[in-house]
Amino acid sequence: MNRRAFLGAASAVGIPALSGCGTLEKVEEPFVTYQLDGIFTDNAVDEAIEFTVEVLDGTDPIYETQVLLSALGADDGDSSTVIEGPWMDENA
Repeated sequence: MNRRAFLGAASAVGIPALSGCGTLEKVEEPFVTYQLDGIFTDNAVDEAIEFTVEVLDGTDPIYETQVLLSALGADDGDSSTVIEGPWMDENA
């Protein structure tokens, strides 16, 4: 096969394969729901810390709690905890 015949055959095969590229439809993601599990908090510093954990559904707050974690290695309390709440049973 000479060069012209090869290029002609390659063009004839390549053009139909590429002809749909300009008309690709927008790919939609399927509707997906997620479920939030327990929230693990851990203090890795040598001093106690206090903070607020807030769970949002979109922009709407659905749960809020204060957390106090002892210093890492302290004997006076827990330096880690798992926060469980009503969101754990709901897909959102």
